[in-house]
Amino acid sequence: MDDVGALADELARRGGVASRAALLRCASRGTLERAAAGGEVVRLARGAWGLAGAPPAVLAAGAARGVASHASAAQL
Repeated sequence: MDDVGALADELARRGGVASRAALLRCASRGTLERAAAGGEVVRLARGAWGLAGAPPAVLAAGAARGVASHASAAQL
């Protein structure tokens, strides 16, 4: 598996959202930049990244530094 694939797998393992710091513990900055350029990951907010195919409720929660709960979690 390539580095970008491993990064996407790590994001999936974390529920689709992770901090930049958490991702840089398992991948290089260049790998994160390549994944973003390739559309596999998206920058949600400063220091927050999401898996491009994650549910919108998960990405919205990650952008707000929160978690999906109640009504938004029920949609998942």
